[in-house]
Amino acid sequence: MLKKTESHENTVKFYAGNNNENKVVFVIGPPCSGKSTFIKSNFPDRKHINIFDYQGNMVTVQTLMEAYDKCKEDIVKSIKAGEKVVIEHTLLKAIRRKPYIDAIKEVSKQEIDVYFLIPTKEKHLENFKKRGISLLENEIDDYCQFIELPTVDEGFANVVICH
Repeated sequence: MLKKTESHENTVKFYAGNNNENKVVFVIGPPCSGKSTFIKSNFPDRKHINIFDYQGNMVTVQTLMEAYDKCKEDIVKSIKAGEKVVIEHTLLKAIRRKPYIDAIKEVSKQEIDVYFLIPTKEKHLENFKKRGISLLENEIDDYCQFIELPTVDEGFANVVICH
């Protein structure tokens, strides 16, 4: 269930403006969707846990899963320490989000909000270009067809889709 206000911009301001609440925040979306910029603008005072810091350029399934586990451990450790966290991750599939949600719910009664960033195709291509990555429009279409939008049924208190 997406709680709505008059506009997308107001929705983001409403939820992000309440960032002092005792909530865990996920900012997820495809690579180069603007997650880091969104976090800097909306959650500057939270501890920023970024999956990229754990996975870097890892390429095997084994090393990626190890990075996911280490990231999850650090999220739990930070929550137990009373820190307010914002987690930056791709997590495009519900099955990938579940272990994080379960781990958080095991150690905390905090609500979990998620902001899912999915930019326009033009903005997405621009973001890739800024990073020196050349993609064609159809490559973004191919990638985005596998996205599963998050839902409250997964255990999130609020789901905000940001375009």
